[in-house]
This record gives sequence, C-alpha cells and structure tokens, in this order.
Amino acid sequence: MILSRYSLRARVLPVFLVASPAIITIALSTSLLERIGKLFAIPIAGFLLFSVDQMGRDRGRRLQEGLFAEWGGTPTTKLLRFREPVSNPITVARWHSLLKSRTGIDLPDETQEVADPTLADRRYDAAINAWRPMLQDTKVYSLVFLENCNYGFRRNMLGLRAAGITVATVCLIASVAGLAIICYRPSVGLLAWIPWTTLATSATILFFWIFGVKKQWVKVAAFAYAARVLEALEIKVSS
Repeated sequence: MILSRYSLRARVLPVFLVASPAIITIALSTSLLERIGKLFAIPIAGFLLFSVDQMGRDRGRRLQEGLFAEWGGTPTTKLLRFREPVSNPITVARWHSLLKSRTGIDLPDETQEVADPTLADRRYDAAINAWRPMLQDTKVYSLVFLENCNYGFRRNMLGLRAAGITVATVCLIASVAGLAIICYRPSVGLLAWIPWTTLATSATILFFWIFGVKKQWVKVAAFAYAARVLEALEIKVSS
C-alpha cells in the first residue's frame, strides 16, 4: 500500500515522532547482528504503516471537534463572518461573492448574519464543504495543500501529545538507568556514548512535546490553512 503525501506528513510523521525516542534507544542498545536478525519484520511493514496512518488520523479527528468548539467555530466559518472583531468587511464580502459564484450557495450579508447567526454559520459551512473538494489539484492549489499538511501534522501531534510525553519520559528514565549501570558496573561493556545520546535525544523530544505541542500551535496552522482555502477563490483555473 502506498500512502499519500498528506498521510505521510500529517499522520505517519506524528506517530513516528512519538516512537522516535524508543526507536533510537533500542537501535543504539542493540548489536548489529541482532538488528540484522530482525529484518524478518520487513514484510509486515506495510501493515504497520497502514495502522500508523489510521492511528494518526483518528487521534487528530477526535481532538478537532473540541478545538473548533473552543475557538467558536471552524476557522473557515470564522473568517467568513462579518461579526468577528478582526474581520475586514470588504474582504469578507468579496469572499462571499466568489464563494457563491463557485458553489452556487447563497451567503448572507452583514444584516442577515446578525439577524440569524446560526443559519449564517450553516450556510458558511455548507459553502466551504462544497468548495473544498474542488481544491484537489495540488499543483494549482499547492499552498492550500501545504497548509493542510501543516495543520494536519500539528493537530495529530496534539492528539498524540500524551503518548509522546509518556514514551519520551520512559526512554529518559531508561537512559539514566544506563548511565547508572556504567557508573557502578563498568564491566557490563555498555558504550558510554549510547546512554548519553539517548538521554539527550529523549530530553529534547520531551521538551518539545511539553512546551511546543500546544493548542495555540495548532490554532495558528488551522487559521493559516483556512485563509489559503479562501484565498484560493481568487485563482482562475482554465477549463
């Protein structure tokens, strides 16, 4: 099975980063002969890759609805609202006009939105749901694809944050234990650089999971993606 570029960047990569401290620790702590002996695992790599792809997607999807609720709506809907404090009414009106011309869905003006904001949001969602499938050409809409990958990666990283912290912490403890073994039982023959390397790697990754992977980090990418989706309305595609 061949995974798409989106799957590799937004789904597989986050799960790989969760497992990376353990992968590095095991790889450096295992002899070359033992690693060669494990090549029998290659035939099942396809199945494992598919499982990883699904895990990354499911974790992120479950998280997404809660994020949208916290933000007060989907990013594209918020950018289409006249009532948002940061909205430029001229830009919003142009996006409305272009979105209607592309999808055929009537969108409310500012007065109609104020009168029934719930209905207005439903119309915005419907229009975006009709417009998004038209953006499948990654060459024409390359910026949309790029921002979609960025958002998917960050969303799925947040969904896997607890697992990432757990794995990195366990590997950090294992590295400290390795250093203790070297100090008190040097006869075990463990190379000194191995636990130092795994310790530094695990600590760095743990720091990133704790202080880098946060909701605001995801929000920035989500609104960047939403902006590219709406800006793509300006692109004229020859038929």
